[in-house]
Formats: sequence, structure tokens, C-alpha cells
Amino acid sequence: MECIATLSATENLTKAATLSESLFHLANHDFTVQITRAFLKIENIHQYEALFIVDMKDFLSEKIRDVYKKAHSIKSEFNCDDFYISFKFMPYTNILNFDSIQSDGFTLEYNSDEEKKGN
Repeated sequence: MECIATLSATENLTKAATLSESLFHLANHDFTVQITRAFLKIENIHQYEALFIVDMKDFLSEKIRDVYKKAHSIKSEFNCDDFYISFKFMPYTNILNFDSIQSDGFTLEYNSDEEKKGN
């Protein structure tokens, strides 16, 4: 798919959120990699960074590779001069400091009521 220039901040933010949401659901459902939380950081009007917190067992498993491949595929399809998103994954631990994650600029958190209900 060809990258279509989207110049407005709202359009780019919506695109970043939609792509992150899509990867969240694909990981949890299609690849059975449990992502417990997802955050989005706005670098500027054109650049975004998504951070996914992954269950430690899944983070250390081979199946995380499929999620990385899908993330790379999404980046290849949608990144261009006017829009750039990166995806990062980190394992969940009991000492993970979510205040630090927010301090690093990941101020938007994806909230999936469906995931919390276990559907």
C-alpha cells in the first residue's frame, strides 16, 4: 500500500492509535502473545512510538518473533515522510515502574475493556 500524506496532527494521531490497536489485537488473538498494556508516545506531528508490555513467558517465547515480523510489516507499509511509527516491546515484571513510562512521554494508554474481560 502506498503511503498517503496526512498532514494534520489529528489524522496522524488517529493513524498511530489505530495501527497500535491493531497490533495489540493481532498479538493477543492471532499470535497468542499476551500484551497486558499498550502506550503511545507522540514525538511530534509526524512521529509516534508505541510501547507494548508483554507477559514475560510470551516475551521469552519464540512466538514473539511473529509479532515483531508483523510490527515490521506495518512499519514498512505505513511509514513515509509525513508519518512514522515505531513499535517497542518490553516484558512485564513486578518492579516495572509505570510512572517512569509516563515520564518518558508515553502519556496515552490503550484501554481494551474486551481484553480485561478475557474475551
